[in-house]
This record gives sequence, C-alpha cells and structure tokens, in this order.
Amino acid sequence: MKKTRAPKPIWTKAICDDNELPARCTVDIAALYLRCSQVMVNKWLKEGKLKGFKLGSSWRIAKEDLIAYRGDSA
Repeated sequence: MKKTRAPKPIWTKAICDDNELPARCTVDIAALYLRCSQVMVNKWLKEGKLKGFKLGSSWRIAKEDLIAYRGDSA
C-alpha cells in the first residue's frame, strides 16, 4: 500500500496586518487572519458569532466584520 503525506495546513502563514485583508474575505483568509482553522471559522459563521454572508455555497466575510471580531475576541 502506498503511503500518502498529510496535507499541509493552510494557516502556516498568518496575516497580521489589517491592510493585507481584501474587502471581502473567504473562510481560508479569515482563518489565516484569526489564526485558527477553517472549521472554527465555519462554526462561528453558522452560529452567528461572526458576521458573514453566503455567496453560492461559500461564505464571505466583510473586512470590517473580521477586524471587529478579532478585536472582540482578543
């Protein structure tokens, strides 16, 4: 049986500067900014703890909402 490598997590490079964020962020960018997993960001969006909107089947988060959420949780 061939061994496969585990996928490298995408949150290896954190986004620290607010100016690096786009106006509308995807879940993966939000996870980098908040230094958490994409699963946690999806959970917070579904629970309403983090404001966002659905575009098709994927979530989008406004830059201002992401910055406010990080400020609240810090």
